Amino acid sequence: MELFDLIKKEILEGELVPGQKLKEEELATKYNTSRTPIREAIQKLSAEGLVQYTKNKGTYVRKYSLEDITNTYDLRSVIEGYAAFLAAQHATNEDLLKLEKSIQDFEQLTKLYQREEKNPVILDLIENNIEFHTLITEASGNKEIPKVLKSLSSLPIMYKGYHWFNYIGVLKSLEHHKLIFNAIKKRDSLYARSLMEIHLIHGKENILSHVDAFDVEYAGVNLI
Repeated sequence: MELFDLIKKEILEGELVPGQKLKEEELATKYNTSRTPIREAIQKLSAEGLVQYTKNKGTYVRKYSLEDITNTYDLRSVIEGYAAFLAAQHATNEDLLKLEKSIQDFEQLTKLYQREEKNPVILDLIENNIEFHTLITEASGNKEIPKVLKSLSSLPIMYKGYHWFNYIGVLKSLEHHKLIFNAIKKRDSLYARSLMEIHLIHGKENILSHVDAFDVEYAGVNLI
């Protein structure tokens, strides 16, 4: 895995938290490399919008405002709703089998989530959710949709719904996935789009309701 991918992974998984300063010397020591590749990786992260540079203060992991989160999820609901609309028209039998398998995997993860500490399962749930949404965009047949969604989907873990969901919330998300899949399978484009929009709005509302909790959770982290 390249240095850029390693640092990006730490940001998305919450090891490097929003607002945390990225110090080149510390990162170079951590990854046993010089500051030049660290600087290059940070430039790429900046281009993707995951880090921000402030004059006289340095580079920080981007922190998302209420407006950022709202705009991101509102755009996703429109674009992914359209993807679901198209998928209901163009999905092949192979596409449907992949979506069905994704839901079955999600169901197994949900059982683990209920039995175990939630943290070890969160990343698997997020990965499965990304897979489900990606499969729908691929099934849409529109090759531009994944390009548009790429930047909108690169949010750190604490800005993704599963970081805050309880067991009931996870079950609700599973129910949404099943309903969306069934609408696509039945070739009901309008219903598939409506369900996807509702699914993403539900995720947005869950995150917005926990933004204050995020600030409390990371209040003790050294962000200087």
